[in-house]
Amino acid sequence: MALHVEDALKNVPYDDVLLKFERELIEEWKQTRERVEKAGLSDEDVMFDLFLSAHPDLHAEYAAYRASELKKRREKKRHVFLVRATPVYYILMVAVYLAVSFLTHNWRQSWLIIIGFVTAWVDTVGVLLVFEIASKRRLFHPIARIILGLSVMMTTVLVYLVGLMLFEIPRFWVVFPAGVFLMYCVDAVFAKRTGQKLRIINYLVYVPAAAPMVYVVLAGLYLIPWHPGWLIVPLSVVIDVLIIVGKAIENGKYRYRPDGEEV
Repeated sequence: MALHVEDALKNVPYDDVLLKFERELIEEWKQTRERVEKAGLSDEDVMFDLFLSAHPDLHAEYAAYRASELKKRREKKRHVFLVRATPVYYILMVAVYLAVSFLTHNWRQSWLIIIGFVTAWVDTVGVLLVFEIASKRRLFHPIARIILGLSVMMTTVLVYLVGLMLFEIPRFWVVFPAGVFLMYCVDAVFAKRTGQKLRIINYLVYVPAAAPMVYVVLAGLYLIPWHPGWLIVPLSVVIDVLIIVGKAIENGKYRYRPDGEEV
């Protein structure tokens, strides 16, 4: 068995991943032999053929195994790095905050350094986790979407505080509805990129949910009048109808006869 595996993968560069793959195959072979012998079959050739039928293409199987194994190792290294780097990062945050505060004596605004550091950490870890979760089963995708939403809103709070306290931008409260709008957009992109089957429902919900945010932002900045600018909200229903009609047309492009011929 071991010779067969080595011969099948002789052109593959040898490393610890290949060694682990071979060991797992040999262990599986031993378990297969034990099960077959307990069933009363002792023919070695039959057992070997039975095992090979479960592994018809060792090259392709090893390629998938290697990709999965390397991915797991990268994730493990990333997790170890985050665990070790996080305390150092927050110690640096406190050091920078205290240094700036004592040098400038601007304690009223220097605390924004803490908010900035925490937001940068949350966003960085959030993005890494989202990429990691997105590659797993769709059962975990709602967790990634929640993380994305929290990251967007936390960044929105930071932008608002900086704009308000450092630059005193008037009517800067519009950042919050803009952040909610951006959260909808980010989630819609995630649903598209991960191939969510029911993402059309998300789109239909997000359009009327985002319309009030757009209205408040534009009117709050005096880019449109409050009246009749509110027509943006009912207009979102029309957009939903157009999306439904467009989807129906797209799905109706191909019709099939009972015999399977396309018309």
